[in-house]
Amino acid sequence: MRICGMVPQLAEALRKLADEDDRAGMRKVLEVVEDQTLQAGAASVHVFCGRSSLITGRDPIAEVRTTPCNPDAIVSLVVDPYNIDSKMVTQVHESTAKRQQIYQALYKFDPLAQMS
Repeated sequence: MRICGMVPQLAEALRKLADEDDRAGMRKVLEVVEDQTLQAGAASVHVFCGRSSLITGRDPIAEVRTTPCNPDAIVSLVVDPYNIDSKMVTQVHESTAKRQQIYQALYKFDPLAQMS
């Protein structure tokens, strides 16, 4: 597991989408993160976004996944106003061949730049 950090503009955009309960807009952002993870070498990925209470079992605000279980990579994005460097956490299964590439591709990744 690695903390990939989140660019400030992404944190602001996700928080706004969450406050407005714009799940479709949030899903579009998550799909870009999903694409980036797959392009970096993951065969399957689960990307989700929510508040920090998500870690304790609450349902995510939005999520995308390429497989129903056991993904190569899991990316969680937190919308709470915490330290920017702890808002994007990436976990890559140890058997995944391109672990380092996936971590590097997601480090401070800005999906908003890909969307504009």
